[in-house]
Amino acid sequence: MPYKDLATRQTAHAKKLARAKDARYRMRHPERARAKVIKWRTEHPEDYHASIIKSREKQRAKRLAQNPEERPPRPERFRERDRRYYAQNPAAARAKTAQWRAKNRPKLQAYAREYARSHRAASRMKSKQRRARKAHAPVNDFTHVQWVTMQASYDHRCAYCGKRAKGHLTQDHITPLSKGGSHTLHNIVPACRLCNFKKHTNPPPIPVQPLLL
Repeated sequence: MPYKDLATRQTAHAKKLARAKDARYRMRHPERARAKVIKWRTEHPEDYHASIIKSREKQRAKRLAQNPEERPPRPERFRERDRRYYAQNPAAARAKTAQWRAKNRPKLQAYAREYARSHRAASRMKSKQRRARKAHAPVNDFTHVQWVTMQASYDHRCAYCGKRAKGHLTQDHITPLSKGGSHTLHNIVPACRLCNFKKHTNPPPIPVQPLLL
């Protein structure tokens, strides 16, 4: 006996009868059944996608139980497929991405706000890298880890005036980005806001030695 509990057995039997009834209805009225399914998918898109994901996960778990040495998960294979497509069709891929971003702009803006709120340091670093990219910097590889290490190496002091300003130092490019400077470790020193503002795009007020790691 598959079920020890009578109520559980009765519920399973009722579900089995309902599935059989639905199957008979689909066989007798295929067009009505198809229209009904399409209508439900249109009215409940989130539930429809959730059911697809749940079904895929259930099928993959079943396959893994039968064959533990299964090929990599579907998301990884999809990413590899997308990388090949982007490499072979760069213009079409960019157009497709731009279309998707335009269609999902509110969702992307909400995600960007949440990311900036929860990852303030990384968000500021991305903004600086974007600024360097727009200025066509020859090298753009300065990372957040390097910035933290640089501030500690300078004892959180301005490289020009020596004032200690922990948590308030800014990144000053020895050779400005507007004059062909790179956004890299060997062209950046920590500076207080006042010294950075005074220097602007001029040469450094005093000789400075870039940090070598």
